[in-house]
Amino acid sequence: MRISTLWSGLAALLLAALVAAADSPSASSEVIVTVAAPRAVDPVTRFLETVHLLKPSIFYDFVHHLTEYKIRPKLTFSNPIFSPGPRGEGGRSEPSRYADHNPIFTRHCPANDTNSVLELSLWRSMLFRETGMWPSLRLAVAGNLAQDQVEEMYAFHDQREAEVDKPENTVTNCTTWIDVGSTKVCDMKQFWTTIGNVQSLQGDVIEIPGVQPKVEAFDRLLPAVRNDSLPLVVLYAAPTDEAFPKLFERLYALASGTAPRLQLAVRWRPDPENLIEGYRSSFQAEATIKEGLEVPETQDAKVFSDRAIAFVRGAKDKFAALAQVATQLPTVAEQILKTPVRRSLPTTTTLTEKFLVNGRAIAPEDLTYRGLLDIFSHDLRNLMGAQAATHGFWPNAAKQVIFRANTTLESPRKSATSLAVPTVDRPLRFVFPSEAFKDTGYNFTRTSFIEGATQETDASDEEGDPPALATFWVVADLDSASGRKLVKNALRFADQTTQVRFSFVHNPSESSPAPHKFSLSRIIPELIANNMSIAEVFPSELIAFLEYDATPESPPRRALDDIWTSESPLTPYIAEGATNEALAQEYWSLATPFAQNLGLQPGEAAVVLNGRVIELKGSEFAPGSFSALHQYEMKRRIKPVVDVANQNLPYKVKDDRKAKADLYAWSTAIVSASVGERRWPTPEQVKGLATFTHGNSTNSLFDVVAIVNPVSPFARQVAPVLESLKAHQFVHQRVYLIPAVEPKLELAKLTARSFPLEINIDEDQSERPPSAIFRGLPEGAVLDVKAFTLEGEEIPGPGGLGGESVRAPGKRSTTSSSDVEEELVHSTSFASLPADLLARIAAWVRVGDGTAAVLALGTTCKRLRSACEPFIFDKLTLETAQATVQAVEELGGLSTTKKSPTSPGSRIGPLKHLKELSIKLETVFPLSPTRPRLFASLSALIAPQLTSLEVHLGPEHTVQPFASICPSEAARKALSTLPNLARLQLGNVSVWLHELVEMMRGWENLKALHIDLIRGDCTRTSAVLKIALKCRLRSLRIKTSSMTNEMTAWLLEGHSELEELALPVQGFDDRMLASLEKVMASLKTLDLRDMWADHKRTATPRKADLGKSKDAASADDESFTIADKEIELPPIFRMLKATSCPDALHLNPTILPNGMCTPEGISAIAASMLEVETLAFDAFPPSSSVYPAFAAAIRDDELPFLKHVEIASQSGTGKTKASTQGKGLKELQSACKARNIAWTLASE
Repeated sequence: MRISTLWSGLAALLLAALVAAADSPSASSEVIVTVAAPRAVDPVTRFLETVHLLKPSIFYDFVHHLTEYKIRPKLTFSNPIFSPGPRGEGGRSEPSRYADHNPIFTRHCPANDTNSVLELSLWRSMLFRETGMWPSLRLAVAGNLAQDQVEEMYAFHDQREAEVDKPENTVTNCTTWIDVGSTKVCDMKQFWTTIGNVQSLQGDVIEIPGVQPKVEAFDRLLPAVRNDSLPLVVLYAAPTDEAFPKLFERLYALASGTAPRLQLAVRWRPDPENLIEGYRSSFQAEATIKEGLEVPETQDAKVFSDRAIAFVRGAKDKFAALAQVATQLPTVAEQILKTPVRRSLPTTTTLTEKFLVNGRAIAPEDLTYRGLLDIFSHDLRNLMGAQAATHGFWPNAAKQVIFRANTTLESPRKSATSLAVPTVDRPLRFVFPSEAFKDTGYNFTRTSFIEGATQETDASDEEGDPPALATFWVVADLDSASGRKLVKNALRFADQTTQVRFSFVHNPSESSPAPHKFSLSRIIPELIANNMSIAEVFPSELIAFLEYDATPESPPRRALDDIWTSESPLTPYIAEGATNEALAQEYWSLATPFAQNLGLQPGEAAVVLNGRVIELKGSEFAPGSFSALHQYEMKRRIKPVVDVANQNLPYKVKDDRKAKADLYAWSTAIVSASVGERRWPTPEQVKGLATFTHGNSTNSLFDVVAIVNPVSPFARQVAPVLESLKAHQFVHQRVYLIPAVEPKLELAKLTARSFPLEINIDEDQSERPPSAIFRGLPEGAVLDVKAFTLEGEEIPGPGGLGGESVRAPGKRSTTSSSDVEEELVHSTSFASLPADLLARIAAWVRVGDGTAAVLALGTTCKRLRSACEPFIFDKLTLETAQATVQAVEELGGLSTTKKSPTSPGSRIGPLKHLKELSIKLETVFPLSPTRPRLFASLSALIAPQLTSLEVHLGPEHTVQPFASICPSEAARKALSTLPNLARLQLGNVSVWLHELVEMMRGWENLKALHIDLIRGDCTRTSAVLKIALKCRLRSLRIKTSSMTNEMTAWLLEGHSELEELALPVQGFDDRMLASLEKVMASLKTLDLRDMWADHKRTATPRKADLGKSKDAASADDESFTIADKEIELPPIFRMLKATSCPDALHLNPTILPNGMCTPEGISAIAASMLEVETLAFDAFPPSSSVYPAFAAAIRDDELPFLKHVEIASQSGTGKTKASTQGKGLKELQSACKARNIAWTLASE
C-alpha cells in the first residue's frame, strides 16, 4: 500500500512513504520527500517557455507548427476521446472530435502523451537540431527553469484582466482572450467588431482605437523587434483551452509575413478549469535519526574512510553506492565496517577534491539546473565554434583541442611599456570567432591573408611551407597616413618569419576622403577577387608599393631594375591601379562588420592575434611590437593549442596548410575567450586511485571528472549530481576516490537531494513529482525531516518551520524505460612554355579529362608529355597477368644499370608516378607469363609512393590464400613498407590476422581496409592483441571472418573516426556491443552480419498470434519477443537507439529476426533508426514479411529522413510459390513511390 502525508504551509511540503510487504525481517524501506510549488504550470506552457529560453528565435514558428497541426506525430493517445469512432455502414470510422485539433491543446491529454507530442513535434519541425541541445532541453524542462517567468505572467494577467474594458452584451467569460486597445475580446468576430469590420477586408496596418498595452520585460514579440508603427495586440492564453489554437493562428497570420498588420505578444495565464498540482524540481532534505537505526561506533575515522572507498569500489552500481555513502552514511556504516581495506589503494595523495566539467573547476553551489545549463551551453558554443573553423573538425576532436590545451590567463600588471603585456588599464581581451565574423563574407574570413616570408622563401615553395601558427587581423583606416604606417610595420614583421599571416581590414572614419585607384583599400579587394592572388604577394612587394605613396596625379615611377616582374600579382596595379570601384565597395561591406563586432568606432585601429584584441588608441605599433605580441602569445596560448591540435587534426586538414592555420587561429581564440583555466589531473596524480566511469568518452561533449573522498562534506554536495548526470546522453563521467587526511564522519544525519535530469512518468501516465529519497532505512525507524531550498532557506512544513517526525514503514517496490582539351589540340607553342606553366596545364588536363589529346602530342612535345606523366600514370588498372608484366616492361623506363628492368630500383619511367594500383588476375598460376615473371613484376609495381592498392584474384568461386601472391617473407616485408598506403582492398583473397597485423604496423596512414576473408588464428591471439596499431581507419569492410569477437573488438579499437563499417561478428555479446558503440560517433554506413545467427527462417506469426505466448514469437531467436505492450529490440537496434543511427544501414536476416518482421516490430525498430537516409536489404527472400512491414512504416512516416531504399541482394526462393514472390516487394516499392523515396532493385 502507499501511505502519504501532505504538509501545507507557505510552500507545501509533502513527505510520502511508499510501502511494500517486506520479503524478510531485514527488509529496508524508503522515505520520499516532495515539495509543492507555489503555482502549478501546465506541461505545454513549461515546454514552450523552455524552448524560448534556449532558442528564442523559434518560439512563434514552433507554436504555429503545433497549432496548425499539419505534420502530426505517429502516436496513439491513451485517452479514448481522441480515438476514431465506431465503423459505420460503409466500413469507415467516424473521425474523432479532435481529428484536426492538436490534443495537447485540450484538458484531456495526460502528461505522458503531452510530453511525447511536444518532443516529436519539435524534432519534426526541423527548428531544433543543434548538436547537444536536446539533453539541455530536457534538463531545463526537468528543472522547470521557466517557472519564475510564467508565475510573473500569471500574476500580471490577474492584474490586467481587472483593468481592461469588458463590452456589454458580449461574451467575456472566456479563458483565452485578446487585449485589443485595453478591451477584452474572446474571438475574432469580436476582434473585428471592436476595431471595425471594414479592416478585415483590407491589407494595410490595422488601426486599433483605445490605449495600447505596454511591452513588458517578459514579452517576446512577433515581429521580434518592437515597431511603433504597428499596433501591439496581446493574446492571454491557456494552452489547455481549446479556443487557443484558432485564436493564435488568426493573430499569427496578421503578425507574420513580409507585411505584418500588427505586432503580437503571447502571455500565459492559468486555466481555472484545469486543476493540476505543481512541484519544486530542485531542493534538498535533511533527516535526523530519532530512533530505530543504531549506528556502530568507529574507532579510526581514517581507516573507516579507506573502507568506504573499498565499499564503493566493490559495489555493482558505484554511482549509487557513492551517493549512499556520501549522503546517508548511517544506513551503510555497518556494511562499510565489514569491508576489508584494499592494500593496493594509495593512502595519501597530492590531489584535492574538485568537480571538473571539461577541465574547468565548478563550485558545488553552482551545480544547479541553471548552473549546469550555463556550463553546458558555454562549452557547446565553444565546440560548435571550433567545428566551424574547418571542414571535418567534429566535436569529438574539437573537445580534445578546446578543453585540453593548457593555456595561461595571467593577471594584469600595474603598468607595462609593451602593449603585448596586459595591465590594469589594458586587461586581456579576447573575441569569440563566431561573434567577430558575424555578417562578414567568406572571402574576407578565409582568403584575405598575406603570408609571412623570409629572404629564402620562393613562390614555388609555398605549398611546402609549414602553416602559419599565428593569424593577425590589422584594423585601421588603410588609406590614412597612420593606417598605411601600421600596415607597413606589420609587413616588415611578416617579412621576417613564415609563422604568421596578415589580413588587413579597412575601417575609415566618417571624414575620410574617398579612396582612389592606388589606395590600399581598393587594391586589396581586387587581389582577393583575382583568383585569391593576395596569398602570392610577398610582404616586401606590398611594402614597395606603399612606399610609392601613389595617387592618380602622381602615379608610381618605375625603374629599369625594379621588382615588378610578370610573376608578381601586384605588377598590373603599378601602371593602372585598381579600376573596379564597385568590387571594393562590395568587399568592404562584407569585411567592415569585423571592426564593428570588435566594438571599434569608425577610424579606430586595433590589432587582433588569434583572438587577442589590442586596441590602438593613438598608440604606435612598431614592427618590434608585432614581434613582442607574437612571442608573448605564442608562449602562453598559441603553442599549447597548436600542440594539442596537431594530435587531433581532421583527415582532410592534415595536408591543407591554410585549413590548419584557420584551425589554429579559431581554436586559440575560443580557448582564450573561454571563462577560466582548464586543468586535468595527470596520470601520475591518479595512478592507483579507485576509479570508475560512466558514458561514452568518444561521443561525449562534456567530460566530468570528480575527485572526491566518499565521506567528505564535498562528496555530500556532488554525489547526487553525479548519480543524476548518468541520464545525460552527452556526459562522460570519471570519478577518482581519494583518501582523506582528517575525515569528519556524519553518522547522525542523512541528506538527500531532488535533481532529476528528465521528466519521470508514473504508471497512470501522469508526471511523477520530483523527490528526494532516504533509502536503506530499517522498518519503523523514526526521522525528523526538514526540506530546504538549494540556497539553504528552510521550507515551511505543518505549522511552520521545524520539520516533522516520520516513521519509515516498509520497502519501496520499483518498476523500470557529398574547355581545356580543345585548347590543347589547337596549341602549337607548348615546347617554349616554362616548366611551372606546363605543370599547371597538366593539372588542367586531368580536370578536363583531356588525356587523349596529351598522348597525341607526346611525340611532338616531350616536355609536355613529361609534365603530364604524373597526372596520367598516377592511376593504373591491370586486368590480366600478361598486362601486369607488359606494364612493367613498357612503362618502367630504361635502366642505366645491369639490373633487371623489373626491379624496383630501376624504375625511372612513368611508373615512378604510380600512386593508385589495381590488379585483377584471373589466376595466380598463369602459363604465360611464367609465375616467377609475374611475381617479379608485382614486386616492381609495389613501391613506397603507392597510396592505394587493390588486388583481386580469380576465379570468383575460390578464395585464394594471401600467400599465393606473397609467397615469401621478403615479399610480405616489402608490402609492409608502404608508408603512404591509405587504401588496401583484397578481393577474393584470404589473409591470416597475424599476417595482416604485421603489415599494418607499417601502414600508419591507412584509412580504408577492404578484405574478403580474414582468418583468426587462436594460437597467436595473445601476441596479436598486444600490438597497438598507429593507423586510424575511416573505412573497414570485411566480407567473411573466422575471428573471435575478442579479435574483432581489438581490430576496432581506436578507430573512432570510422565512417563506413561492414563486419561479420560471432554474436552480439556485451564486449562486441561496447566496441561497436565506441566507433559509432562518425559512422555513416553500417553493415553488420551475425555469423552465429540461425539462418533457418520460419513463417512470420500472424497478428492474431502476437503476444499470446513465447512460442508465438520468432522461432529462430527466443530472446526477441513481441508483446502487446512492449517489444524487446534486437541487440544491434538497442545499441543504435542508445547512440545514433548512421546515414546508411544494411539489414539482413542475421540482425533482424523473423519475429520482428511485423508492422509492430518494425515500428519499434524504426524508433531506433529515425535518422537513417539509405536503407539496404540484403539476403531476404522475395516473399519475406520484412518488405510489407517496412512499407507500413514508410506509409506511416516513421522514417522521416529516408531518401533511398535498395534491395541489394535476395536469397533463394526455396519452396515459396511463384505467385507470392515479389508481392511484398511491390508493396514496399509502392510506398516508396508515394513518399518520393528513391528505389533501387539489384538484379538477381
